[in-house]
Amino acid sequence: MILFSYSIVNVYTVHSNPVIAMTDAMCGDFFPINETDIQMVAANVEYIIDSTDIKNQINVHYKGSYVFNSSTATQNHVIAVPFTNFFDVEEESIQFKMNGLDQNYTLVKLDYEEAINMSEGTGIDYYYFKTLIYAEVFFEQSSNNTLDLSFDSTVVSEHITYLQIEYVVGTSRMWANETSEVVKFV
Repeated sequence: MILFSYSIVNVYTVHSNPVIAMTDAMCGDFFPINETDIQMVAANVEYIIDSTDIKNQINVHYKGSYVFNSSTATQNHVIAVPFTNFFDVEEESIQFKMNGLDQNYTLVKLDYEEAINMSEGTGIDYYYFKTLIYAEVFFEQSSNNTLDLSFDSTVVSEHITYLQIEYVVGTSRMWANETSEVVKFV
């Protein structure tokens, strides 16, 4: 199973309180391809957006807590979390934990051609990604398993007009059971 992080920022007309934005897609929430019995039962996600220096850059702190359940077996799986080419993820700020324990992960930086090749046949536009975190995690049988991910990033904003972040929930495609999800933008 590979879990993918995916959300979109796009340019739309805003009639009140416009803020800085990107002109192309951006990514940031879980988008799994699930071929197991693992179910995501809850997700709590928070984006803290600091626009103090809005003419030059926007600082974004991402914090996500995802609860999974595996009903039939204890399993190891690879988690892949892609970041958009618009987020400059600060590697030293990444915290990746499973059930409260730090996880070893590999940070992979792709060039444009590698990202295009990766997207072929998947239905997911990987060409927007440049950085991925890979980690092998352990899901315990018949218990809630909590994956916590946080990172700081910077969005260079000197050439954009306003910022709109859309959090795309991909769960309807792959989770058979209900999922409770809370998303906050602060």
